[in-house]
Amino acid sequence: MKQFWLPVKKSCLEGIMKKSFNVQNELQETYRNLVNLIPDSLKNDPHTQKIILVYLKLGGEKLARQGIEIIKNQLLKEHLNQSDEAREADESLSEKVDMTEPHPHELGGFEFPSE
Repeated sequence: MKQFWLPVKKSCLEGIMKKSFNVQNELQETYRNLVNLIPDSLKNDPHTQKIILVYLKLGGEKLARQGIEIIKNQLLKEHLNQSDEAREADESLSEKVDMTEPHPHELGGFEFPSE
């Protein structure tokens, strides 16, 4: 699974992420609400959870919500890129396949005499 990185000072991030992953009592309810905003595919991802916690501790709920929006946008962009790549592969494949109907003689089939 791809990990998303949000812009934060490296020294702040390292200090907070080295500590154990405990949510302080006063932040637990807000943290739970924020985790509910994370896309389902990332809700159980420890890295994403830590990033949200770091933003919550450094800048409060507003900053954490902005971080979640960045994650959602990155995930959407990645999904759209994958869709574009799949569409291009389909188009490439369809260009290689000749969809014109062959002449009856090419099939070795039978022709009915015309009247």
